[in-house]
Amino acid sequence: MPIYEFACNKCKRIYSFFSKRVAPDKQPACPRCGNPNMVKQISRFAFIKGTPKSETEESTHLEESPTPNLDDPKIQKVMSELERNIDYLDEHNPKHLAYLMKKIKEIMPADSVPPELDVAIRRLEAGEDPEKVEEEMSDALSEFFGGPMSEDSSDYSTYTRDEGLYEM
Repeated sequence: MPIYEFACNKCKRIYSFFSKRVAPDKQPACPRCGNPNMVKQISRFAFIKGTPKSETEESTHLEESPTPNLDDPKIQKVMSELERNIDYLDEHNPKHLAYLMKKIKEIMPADSVPPELDVAIRRLEAGEDPEKVEEEMSDALSEFFGGPMSEDSSDYSTYTRDEGLYEM
């Protein structure tokens, strides 16, 4: 049950939408102004990069992907757990964010998870402010969570983020 982010070019805000489907068949309208032409954003969890491999490893593992296979029973089990708990998760609670990060870690191939993720999880479990953890660890975790925006992407850095979670 993924969360998608969409930007409204009229309101200059980015909204998070909860979907009951992995591949939703419709695009949401802006919760604030009703704009039906929102732009889908690449969230930090959208593209996950594996650790670099040598050329020999690369040639022998061409079929392998650093992203999880969504048909894997292990992944379906974790997604089911998240689905059951999603209504109870508070995005402002550091322990809840740590739980979510642990679940993401469970479904990822071991060689694609940086050791800094464990540090971030421990800090959140200890109750540290999520924004502080993100600020201090963003460089170490940015590659794992998708890296910086490419230069040809639109610049949404001036947009504000809406803290709500809306249903698609």
